[in-house]
Amino acid sequence: MPLTLPDRADLNSDPPPTHIDTPQPSHGSCSVVYLPAVLKNYPPCAQPVQNGDFEAGSAYWTLGGRTIISTLTPHSGSYSAWLGGYNNANDILYQTVTIPNTGPTGQPVVHAHLSYYWYMSTEETSSSNDYDFLYVRIRNIYGSTLRQVQVMTNRSTKDIWVLSSFDVSEFIGQTVQIYFQATTDGSLKSSFFIDDVGLYACESG
Repeated sequence: MPLTLPDRADLNSDPPPTHIDTPQPSHGSCSVVYLPAVLKNYPPCAQPVQNGDFEAGSAYWTLGGRTIISTLTPHSGSYSAWLGGYNNANDILYQTVTIPNTGPTGQPVVHAHLSYYWYMSTEETSSSNDYDFLYVRIRNIYGSTLRQVQVMTNRSTKDIWVLSSFDVSEFIGQTVQIYFQATTDGSLKSSFFIDDVGLYACESG
């Protein structure tokens, strides 16, 4: 359902607390029937992205413009990153990571993929014109774009979380930036939320 977003100027930009309560024990019901587990031999994977769910606030991420870590619409947990949401926005969010050559058991990494959830809410009504944008890029440490992974606009899927996943195996062994940038025009605001960013560098299975 569409979000009712507050004015960005009214929000406190302080990061959320980094303390996370210990989960309480869960109890199963006597009426539940448990089926035998079927084990699969998944390849071991390294996960170089840290704090991809933003539960530790902005830790490990670089924020620019008026990007904030928000409790408004998390995909999971309590927080997500909010870009845009005001006119003439130019917001950025990125993390620098090294995609390793070797995996957790010391074997070569043969596959890497980037995944994240995104959510777009907009006041734009046009069904034919793009005015507000979220760019997802892989950049080198000097800020040059190596690959534009995805572009979302005010005409993309709205008011629902969407999973995107891309093969980024060409960057195995490199240090890169996982880079998000939102831009909006001068009227009819769009907001873009990012959550649960993951980059998996996997050995052969």
